[in-house]
Amino acid sequence: IRRGGVAAAHHRHGLAPIKGAVAGGTVVDTLARQRLLIGNAEDAGRGAGGDDHITRLDIGADALLIPQIRTADDIKRLREYSQYPPIGRRGAGPSRLWEYGDTIGALADQQNRNYTTNIVVQLETVSAVENIDAILKEAADFVDMLFIGPGDLSMDMGIFGQNSNPKLVNTVMMMREKTRAAGKRLGIFAANFQAAQGWYEKGFDMTIINSELALMGSII
Repeated sequence: IRRGGVAAAHHRHGLAPIKGAVAGGTVVDTLARQRLLIGNAEDAGRGAGGDDHITRLDIGADALLIPQIRTADDIKRLREYSQYPPIGRRGAGPSRLWEYGDTIGALADQQNRNYTTNIVVQLETVSAVENIDAILKEAADFVDMLFIGPGDLSMDMGIFGQNSNPKLVNTVMMMREKTRAAGKRLGIFAANFQAAQGWYEKGFDMTIINSELALMGSII
């Protein structure tokens, strides 16, 4: 396991427990080179943009995994809130990210000041598929990776859970080719290790394999 994460996309976590999880993950990071990916259900409802994102970045998360990206406008709003000038309009402060002010001087380096902000956007709707070209164009200068959620995508396509349905597979592979042509990395959710291996063989750069509860439940 190369990366760990705090999954808040389907839970009503407040900032307090998330901050604790991020702090714990930072300790692990010094030993295991893990990276925290945080998503939140409110991100989708608020159109992929808001102070909620910034709070999560400022408490020390290495990355945000933003669900339900549907259009290029979502990417534009995300850029504004997640990137420091001149790319976006995120404000600076003595947050935990900058060791409560001790290292905030690093922001003086305009060329590299956004290096702490890793953004992963999730494509999991028919709208995202239809707008993939515009999304990739808008994401070119700051999004680090795109990620496909095949469960929600199959639901939106009317074929929920049919992971081997050619309609779903062809759609996923079309997005794989377009992201590759755009020079972007692409990840996908996999139900098990065998599925993950299959996606890697198809050229995917990362997989998230099920959930810890499902994996533990499978051996009981």
